[in-house]
Amino acid sequence: MFSVFDSYETHEQVLGIKVIDPEKTPVIFSWIKAINELPVVKELHIPHEKVVASVKLFSKLAMKRNLTK
Repeated sequence: MFSVFDSYETHEQVLGIKVIDPEKTPVIFSWIKAINELPVVKELHIPHEKVVASVKLFSKLAMKRNLTK
């Protein structure tokens, strides 16, 4: 399990788009960082590499599905 808000970094890396900009949305960014620092979130955190692999696979499957329509 992982925080939904932690995956923004993964989406930025995989999709190449900026999801959360700390300069434009500093309050939201600090809130997300605070959530991710909670002990329960840290305890359930999935390694970044595994999340990246999952998002890449999901993106690939979604693109493939869209091309076959």
